[in-house]
Amino acid sequence: MLNVESIQKRLSGVTCPPCRNSGFLVRESDRQSFMEKFCQAQCTSCAYNFPVTIPTRPVAETDPDTHQWLSGLPCPSCQKNGAGLDFRCRLSVRESLYFLTCNTCRHTFHEKAPMEAFE
Repeated sequence: MLNVESIQKRLSGVTCPPCRNSGFLVRESDRQSFMEKFCQAQCTSCAYNFPVTIPTRPVAETDPDTHQWLSGLPCPSCQKNGAGLDFRCRLSVRESLYFLTCNTCRHTFHEKAPMEAFE
């Protein structure tokens, strides 16, 4: 499972929806469900908060549709299909990001969630 420092580092490539800065502080939470551990990210500039969730079980078991989508994603580095979900965050009501690792070359990247996830 990822630690808070590695999540903060990967979030540095994202901009805060209200203020457009890229610094976030991540705090762990005691909350955990059957399939996810919950954290909270806070912008260091404007204090905007959003949830971060880390899978605790394989996505293939808990969310087959997302697993299928991830299996078809091409890696921006090696262009091979297939990625594993490291964590996801819901930046706003209309924007959710998945933070991934390529199954082939281990390159890390993020991808916007498909729009049907919001319906």
